[in-house]
Parts: sequence; C-alpha cells; structure tokens
Amino acid sequence: MLKNKETSVTFILWFALLISSLMYILIDYLIMNKNSNFASQPIPENYKIILMIFSFMSLLMGIFSISARKLFVKEKFYTKYFKDVKSAKKIYFITIILSSALAETIATFGFILFIMGKNIKIQIAFTFVSIIIMLVNKPSLQEYKNLKKDIEENENNQENSF
Repeated sequence: MLKNKETSVTFILWFALLISSLMYILIDYLIMNKNSNFASQPIPENYKIILMIFSFMSLLMGIFSISARKLFVKEKFYTKYFKDVKSAKKIYFITIILSSALAETIATFGFILFIMGKNIKIQIAFTFVSIIIMLVNKPSLQEYKNLKKDIEENENNQENSF
C-alpha cells in the first residue's frame, strides 16, 4: 500500500475502481435471489452477437489499459512532453486512473451480459479479467518516485544546457 501523501489519492481511486468491479457480482447475486422471475425471462435473439462484440471490446480495453501504463510510465513518454515535477504527478495520476477505468469497463460489459443472458459465469469471467488487469496496473510508490526523479533530472539537464 502507498504511504506517500502525494500518491495516496491515486491508490484510493484505483482501489475504488477495483472494488466496484467486485460489486457487480454482488448485485448479480441480489438480482437472482430477489427476483424469482429473472431466470425465466427470455434471452434476446441477438445475445450471441452482443457477447462476441463485448468480448472483442473487452480484449481491446485490456490491451489499451496495459498499453497506456506501459507507454506513459514505463517507456518514459512523459520526459518528452512533460517538463516539470508537477506534470509528473498529473501524468501518473491520469495514467493509473485511465488504466483502471478501462479495466473496470470489462466488468461492466460482463454485468450487461449477465442482465441480458442470465449467466453469472460470464459475469465472473469478465470480472476476473478486469481484476487481473487492475492488479497488473496497481499504483506503485517506487514507480512514481522513479518518474519524479526522471523529470527532475530532465529539468536539470535542460537548465545546464543553457
């Protein structure tokens, strides 16, 4: 867990998105137990097409989520466009939230598919993938410190070059 004041908000928002993915399964359970007619309602004719579309979109969201983190933080994209430490904080915060929101979208797709198809196994699978991606993209204090250090060094190098 992060113990740094600068990054604690990032961790809290990441954790909230992680928990919200799990909440979909709880909501599914409540729907199934409270609504006895739920399972007997017909499944839409185009369910298989929607399942394929959401599966493909989930794959894209997973790729975008991991790629955003890799591009902005691990590949040092930020040193080219962001020149100060304040920007480092912003880009780290935005990258973590963007990556987590994209991953949480996968669980949302699973929830929609559950409502349409009455199959909780699909919801669990989509939520599991969402959580795995979020854990891969978990905020790291060391990563933030490295990002901050790189930008400070970049600032110093630019000052010394004049």
